[in-house]
Amino acid sequence: MKKIRLIITFYYNFLFVSSVITYCCYDIFKRYGVVTFSSLFWFKVFTLGIIYYFTSSYKQKEFYYYQNLGLSKKLLFTVTFSFDFILFLTILYLLYRSQ
Repeated sequence: MKKIRLIITFYYNFLFVSSVITYCCYDIFKRYGVVTFSSLFWFKVFTLGIIYYFTSSYKQKEFYYYQNLGLSKKLLFTVTFSFDFILFLTILYLLYRSQ
């Protein structure tokens, strides 16, 4: 349970930015339909790469905190990005099913 709390704390670092990007993708998908999916997919992957770069650069000292508590940088990014991307795909899938 402690590790899950730490991962959620790490996810808060970029939750707002990621939510805004997901909402923009949602809005574009809602307006233009499924033909935009491949572009939105790669846009989301690209923005996750940018988030990774900036988080790695500007939060370097925080990674020592997580590492001392038993969480590696790789684990933090893998879990949070997987959750974020699955959430993104789920939202688009539910929107597609509702149309």
